[in-house]
Amino acid sequence: MHAIRAVLISSAVVLTAVSSHAATALAQQATQQQSSETQFRAWLKSLETSGAKINTAKIEYDRDADIVKVTDLVISSGTRATEGAQSNPVGTEMHVDTLRLKSFAIGADGVRFGSATADNISVGGMESSGDQGLKFARLDISETFLPTLTSFNSDASRPISSQVAFLRLLTKATLKTVGISGAQFGADLAFDGIALSDIANGKIEKADLTKMHVDLQPVSAGEQGEQTLQAASIVLEKIDIDPYLRLFEKSAYLEAGSSKPWKNLIGAANVISAKLTNGTTVVDLGSIVLNAFKVRQFDQELTDVFDRAAIDPNFITQDRDAALRITNAVRNSFAFDKIGVSEVNIFVPNREGQTKITLSNGTLSNLTSARVDGVGLEQLSLSDNGGEVIVGKLDLREINLPEPIDSIDGTAPTIPTVGRVTASNFSAKLGATQFAVKDLDLAMSYFIGAVPTNARATVDHLKFAVDQINATELRDTLKGLAYDDVDLSLKLSGAWQDSASAIAFDNISIQGVDMGTIQLSGSLKGITRASFQDPQNKLPQEVASGGIQNLRLSFTNDTLFERFMKEAARQNNKSEEELKRILSTNMSAIMSQIEQPAVRNKFTLAAVSFINNPKVLDILTTTSDVTPIQSIVDVLAQPYRLPGLLKLDASANGRR
Repeated sequence: MHAIRAVLISSAVVLTAVSSHAATALAQQATQQQSSETQFRAWLKSLETSGAKINTAKIEYDRDADIVKVTDLVISSGTRATEGAQSNPVGTEMHVDTLRLKSFAIGADGVRFGSATADNISVGGMESSGDQGLKFARLDISETFLPTLTSFNSDASRPISSQVAFLRLLTKATLKTVGISGAQFGADLAFDGIALSDIANGKIEKADLTKMHVDLQPVSAGEQGEQTLQAASIVLEKIDIDPYLRLFEKSAYLEAGSSKPWKNLIGAANVISAKLTNGTTVVDLGSIVLNAFKVRQFDQELTDVFDRAAIDPNFITQDRDAALRITNAVRNSFAFDKIGVSEVNIFVPNREGQTKITLSNGTLSNLTSARVDGVGLEQLSLSDNGGEVIVGKLDLREINLPEPIDSIDGTAPTIPTVGRVTASNFSAKLGATQFAVKDLDLAMSYFIGAVPTNARATVDHLKFAVDQINATELRDTLKGLAYDDVDLSLKLSGAWQDSASAIAFDNISIQGVDMGTIQLSGSLKGITRASFQDPQNKLPQEVASGGIQNLRLSFTNDTLFERFMKEAARQNNKSEEELKRILSTNMSAIMSQIEQPAVRNKFTLAAVSFINNPKVLDILTTTSDVTPIQSIVDVLAQPYRLPGLLKLDASANGRR
């Protein structure tokens, strides 16, 4: 806030002086043709007439160059606070060590000069401490016109309206270039240099800010250590304040009607070497690139509400309707085309030491209050004493953002929904556990709240070592089958069908390299909209009371069955061919507990066929009847009853 206050103070001093002189300039047309010195002295005199106090050590004039040189210029306006006064100090003072003005001229519409150079400028309140207000080590301005402000009347009861009216008048100013070195805005904000070019009609072609330093206030009481924001360079291009002013100008809403197009406030921005330090938390960014910071008018004209909020700190907290109107207006009126970051390093303390997050490149495209088209991250890593997670590339698309939290009535917030997530080259090392995923693709749509009703997922090549498996029996089985590593791929696609109250799984498949592929399809019946509206409570209930329909299970063998037969033969001191003959001969006895003879024969023939030619084994329901989940659970301890309960058919290698 120091920086904003200082800018307004300095602008008010200089430009009010210009407006004060306008009436004198109109009455004294002869001065228009006089030298820069004569006109500058007349200008200073008009300031004194307007109530300002002027002090100078010396005024010199170079007639050949038409340059006025002023030494130790002090302009004071207002008064100092009196002892015991209850009001805030109203006096403002500007001091300039040396000022050089070339081709200075005054007119009815304002002041013009070819160039201005000022050294050691300070502007602030008369009672301010030395580190308050505004300070420039040097200021250079060229080809300048500053308009008269006689039509401006500030209204303390309407601060936002007054600010907008003031800025609208300032849009008449033109400046070819502005160069500032050693800029200090209050106690908290500083730049080594500021360069502005081609200022006209409320537009700035380019603003180049170098070596920014901001001293931040602690986020919470008791925080210690450095609290700063720094940047080596900030470049802003094609700045236009007109879209901002039109947010608050009543006439703009009459002119635009229902048409509220997006307009660029900043065409592009580029930040180099930015660093945020908050104690032991550090965020370091190599660069930030912004393309098109856009603004559009509010849905309705709200200037009166903003004025009220600016003068009454309790207004927003006491007027719920006004708070929501302002919140919605602001969030719906700003957008970014694209934001990019590179070389990001974040350090956050934790109980064991420090968490480090690194990112090579990141992009965010088309950000509005309701949606983000996409977020892309490259070479993302997170590490701490417990391990490291690395993602080669991560993309999120079609992100729909939730409405603001209504904290007044305690409405629970929703979370953003994401239409698609893709990732590649994912790896993790967490303690003794290591695994990697080559590719992941997740697509979701038709959301009810934050829950998708249509989903498709693919996970390619999830790899991990068998030795990491905690389940002893499974680990030993895989080692016995000569697997040192597991390489799995998963595919899933399913959709909820409202009219049928069912989730249809088109395909669920798990493929293991050098193992085989299991595929499952079918429908889970009895799932209503309530399960998606309240998945935590309703979904378990409806699944438990639901049923299975059109079930199909298929196994396509790679080498898993051969490995199994080899290990089984070894454990039984048999050859593989001997074991196949024994199993084939005894398959009828093995399947004897299946109660239905026709079903028993189908399973027996399918098993014998698969044992001797292990390619594909299919099991599917023969009717569209729905089998209750609870009935399936009841017979799980007696699996031989499942074929009859589910009315299953079995075949091998496509033969029935």
